Amino acid sequence: MLLFIVPLKSKESSSSWPLTCQLLERCLRSICNQTDPHFKVLVVCNKKPEIPYSHPQIEYLEVSLKIPKTYEEKSFDKSKKTILGLVYSQKFSVDHVMIVDADDCVSNRITAFVNNHTDANGWILKNGYIYKENDLVMRHERLRFNQLCGSCNILKFELWPLPESKEKFSDELIYFYSGFNHGNIKDFFKDKGKNLEVLPFPGVIYVIGNGENIYQNDFSKINGSHQGKFLFHVKQLRKIRPLLPSARQEFGLYAIPEKLNRV
Repeated sequence: MLLFIVPLKSKESSSSWPLTCQLLERCLRSICNQTDPHFKVLVVCNKKPEIPYSHPQIEYLEVSLKIPKTYEEKSFDKSKKTILGLVYSQKFSVDHVMIVDADDCVSNRITAFVNNHTDANGWILKNGYIYKENDLVMRHERLRFNQLCGSCNILKFELWPLPESKEKFSDELIYFYSGFNHGNIKDFFKDKGKNLEVLPFPGVIYVIGNGENIYQNDFSKINGSHQGKFLFHVKQLRKIRPLLPSARQEFGLYAIPEKLNRV
């Protein structure tokens, strides 16, 4: 069975709590749209969010953590919630775990694929889409998706490192699960003799520009130092794909009311 862990920011850390809840609801609807029903979802949060959507496979774990303020603190808050979720998940019988950002959308094919390869160490999502909220197109990243989006690693449960104590986490462990490190997971396990495969299809839509992203709010930050180079932009334009109904159905992507983005 595949477990999805979704760490959720607190109400106090949100620019708009109603928007955060709407984005989470879409994320959960996306996850629960799997073609294979053998999965579980664990949302780790300071307080259970106010959303009308429910599903028998969703469970909430409320934790008591200090409210973060800086970008680094927010990234580490997400790390701690992920670790607490993994520790709690030892009570479940799962083969693999995927950590999903609370505003991303997931392919409905992932659970079936993972459950058909239970012996594999795991997969890296190098192939995925980037979508700016309320746009009509998305960008297809075929090689470096895992460098951009945190929803990019699926590992056997026992490969995810756990703390020695439930009350105290080392700085190294917190950094491992932070937004600074998700692109290094493949090399980390390769050095330990554990090879991870590449998921053979686009597995996630990385949603940016929704008003609640910790870091990526526009393509300009993703483009980085290349954004002023003409040939780079030509190559980027070749990645653009129309947002078709088939993609909306596979990933459970639907528009969030624009008024929420302005709350």
